[in-house]
Amino acid sequence: MRRITIATVAALLVMFLAMCGSAQAGQSWNEFFAQWWAENNGDEPLPWWATPEGQAENEARELEMALAKKLKEAVRANDVAAVNKAVQDGAPANVSLGNGCDLIDYAAQRGYTQVFSILMDAGADVGLNANGAAYWPLSYAAYNGHLDIVQILLSRAPRLAGVGDVCGYTIHRAVKRGHADIVRALLDTGEYPSYMSSTGLTPLDMAECTGQTQIAKMVRDAGGIRRSELGVPAGSLPLEVDCSLMSSTCASSESTTCN
Repeated sequence: MRRITIATVAALLVMFLAMCGSAQAGQSWNEFFAQWWAENNGDEPLPWWATPEGQAENEARELEMALAKKLKEAVRANDVAAVNKAVQDGAPANVSLGNGCDLIDYAAQRGYTQVFSILMDAGADVGLNANGAAYWPLSYAAYNGHLDIVQILLSRAPRLAGVGDVCGYTIHRAVKRGHADIVRALLDTGEYPSYMSSTGLTPLDMAECTGQTQIAKMVRDAGGIRRSELGVPAGSLPLEVDCSLMSSTCASSESTTCN
């Protein structure tokens, strides 16, 4: 461990007193530091953070962080006016909350439709760019039954219905939770109705396993079939569906809450 000598403390004290004197004389910290640096380091370039460009970059970063904080608070409070203002002031639309969630995921999960629209209009990533996220806003909205947000997403980016996540596809989430209106909206995009989930269940398998006859008929009428009818290659999954897999299909991940 390096020891702090009396000489070091004295040098720091002298620098502090000089800085106080420069402040009283109307000299800014940046001006003082540049002068001190020149006197003590000759022609050595200033550190990047002390240059005008570095200072501008730091100030811009601090402003962005402050705006992002305001946007987080506004989204969490579902304060539409405050969200709008933060975005107009330049807050970044893509703000991470940790745990694999962004602000737009938070809004989608809770059904904050107006807030969601503002973030989407501001350029928040809804899954059109592959950034390694486990789930997309469409997944959160479909699982939690927020039809308005599902419709917004599908009207502006229909191909999102065919974007898979770590569990399978959005239709699996909607079927599992019994959201018939969302299943209908997804099928209306024309996407393939027999995608398999991570445990090998098709939407029709899921609907039949849970006794959801209305959804089962809807999926069947759209061309959906059972896994047994897909002719799964030998050596892969068995043709007969095990309905106990329903409880293990993303059971732990689906309880994830964006905070």
